[in-house]
Amino acid sequence: MSTVPSVYPQYLQEAPTLRVIHRAEEDRREQLRRYGNFSLAYHTLQDGLHYYETDWGYIACEQKWGYTFVLADPVVHPDYLEEVLDDFLAEHKRVCFCQVSAPLARLLHQRGYYVNELGTEFQIDLASYQISGKKKRHIKEAVNRLQNLGMQVVERSIEDLDRTEVENISDIWRNGKVVKENETRFLSRGIVLEEEEDVRKFYLLDADNKIVAYIHFDPIYEHDEVIGYLSNIKRHREDAPRDFDFAMTWHAIQQFREEGKRILSLGMAPFYELEDKTSGFRPNRVTSFCLNKIYQYSKKSLLNFEGMAAHKRRYRSESFKVYYASKARFNLLRLLTLGKVCHLY
Repeated sequence: MSTVPSVYPQYLQEAPTLRVIHRAEEDRREQLRRYGNFSLAYHTLQDGLHYYETDWGYIACEQKWGYTFVLADPVVHPDYLEEVLDDFLAEHKRVCFCQVSAPLARLLHQRGYYVNELGTEFQIDLASYQISGKKKRHIKEAVNRLQNLGMQVVERSIEDLDRTEVENISDIWRNGKVVKENETRFLSRGIVLEEEEDVRKFYLLDADNKIVAYIHFDPIYEHDEVIGYLSNIKRHREDAPRDFDFAMTWHAIQQFREEGKRILSLGMAPFYELEDKTSGFRPNRVTSFCLNKIYQYSKKSLLNFEGMAAHKRRYRSESFKVYYASKARFNLLRLLTLGKVCHLY
């Protein structure tokens, strides 16, 4: 699998003079639609986050035990990113940046931060993606399997469904996981059983129109338009057919492509292929060791990160690295705190 940089074209437009202000949610949504051109952009609207807000965008973060964890890239006008970043860093200490892009990691490196690979993000180019060939045969087989079982993939509003049925599937699915007490959050946005602006929700129905599984896709924006989606939520019954999610995702890919959307992010595979060989970055070797150990031993106590990576690889999509950045030489306590922020324990 080739590793390629993420390509999110940026549109420049005149920005106002800097003025730190308090924005209502609708104002943040306006900034999100302009500058939220990365996979976790919609995650910045999660409940409970803190915001550093300016006239041309915001930085979303969480504060816990004396640390400030920045969620992905700033949602900021690209012409003024460095100025906003410097002002933010002047007001916040003990800052860790989580799942950021290579361009932002480069800016942090220039400001004295250690930069470590946090994982690999997988992304599908909707215009060119096809399922022909032996390496994607399992996707075609999954599509045929659902058809033979009389199942169908539909896009529905939660208002048109039995909410109790949707909730029960989610509860049963979560009870089968190691992390079951709470919905994960921060780097993984939890399920919302309400209508959400621009979020697409697809359901797999059996021959009796009962819900078998569902996948929710978060929007990725650019220049006030939706340019793609992140596959965020996936829940299913215990008797869901093998590889059902590949068939559902292929259905969504075809629909998004017809609508002129450009990308589908499959999300990050945490701690996968951590090499820390990116030219120009200064990795923290102790942090590299800790992250690799988490990947090796997390299956029984946290989440099956190895299984996540294997599953995403089966799409045979493009991939690129995302990063963790901190000025601290020893990050174990910070990483443990980040796990708490994400509700992993």
